[in-house]
Amino acid sequence: MSNTLKIYIVDNGGQWTHRIWCVLRELGCDTKIIPNDTPLEKIDADGLILSGGAARIAWESLKLGLCTDYLTSFPGPILGVCVGHQLMAVFYGGKAGESKIPEYGLSKIRIIEEGGWGVNSGNLFTQ
Repeated sequence: MSNTLKIYIVDNGGQWTHRIWCVLRELGCDTKIIPNDTPLEKIDADGLILSGGAARIAWESLKLGLCTDYLTSFPGPILGVCVGHQLMAVFYGGKAGESKIPEYGLSKIRIIEEGGWGVNSGNLFTQ
């Protein structure tokens, strides 16, 4: 029996999917990239990462293959990256939408503490 963590990356078409795979391998995880329509019964991982992708949650709602099935039935932890994280937010009752200002590259972030928590960010290249 191995103590190596088995982490699967659910491929939603994101550009960082293979980089995440490489980093997990470097950290000693047993990892592989699986299509987002992989049936749950074929997933024998300890944890999942829902990758990013070109989908827009505001437009496509909850249409990332079987990702919502994973959220309801996968027994281990799940991390969402980019659109995977947005999907999780919407699925669990939060909101996700498009920013008025694209947020690529270096950003300035300000923590807002009154009335709860949140972040306010703006792209440094447009300010």
